[in-house]
Amino acid sequence: MADLVPAGGQVVPASAPSPNLVRVGQSGGGAGAMLDRVKGLAAQPAVRKSMPAAALVGALGVGAMIWSTLAQPPQRDLFAGMADSDKAAVADALKSSGIGYTVDRATGALSVSESDYYQAKMLLAQQGLPKAAPEADSLLTSMPMGASRAVEGERVRGAQEADLARTIEAIDSVEHAKVHLAVEQPSVFLRDRAAPAASVMLKLRTGRSLSDTQVRAIA
Repeated sequence: MADLVPAGGQVVPASAPSPNLVRVGQSGGGAGAMLDRVKGLAAQPAVRKSMPAAALVGALGVGAMIWSTLAQPPQRDLFAGMADSDKAAVADALKSSGIGYTVDRATGALSVSESDYYQAKMLLAQQGLPKAAPEADSLLTSMPMGASRAVEGERVRGAQEADLARTIEAIDSVEHAKVHLAVEQPSVFLRDRAAPAASVMLKLRTGRSLSDTQVRAIA
């Protein structure tokens, strides 16, 4: 059949497609094929069997991330056997300096995080805290299980120093006492042993002094 000729005289072929028409199925064909591939992969028996295990591993990973974010950092005790009279002063000093601390409900010990431990120790030493010597019993009871002989000897020596310091602090004129013992460890390889010695540092109360009898008793 002959082509139709409009009034303008331009011939339009009957078989020419219109430029405004879009062939159905061309748009979005790539995304649809990819989705079909994913569905086909998920429908495989091996993949379906491994999906619960993969979900469990993912849940454990998310839980570990949340725990590491919210978990409390490791704590470390400031002073073993600190007297109750010093705990309030130490807590106030830490709070005023912005250092967080925790109190053990069972033992009453004060502890801070590992990152703040040395800063807290320097701060308390600057303020002269704790003022009282630690209790010897707490030093021995806090000894870890399986401690070596050297560690055990150091703890025993520290307990002896604490006992001597607390005994000296019982004198009215003494505000604070610090005792250092120099005791040679026994050894089968040494024939002659040095006599034990001690160094004593005292801080007296304001306007007070020691009598000769008290000095000889301390010495």
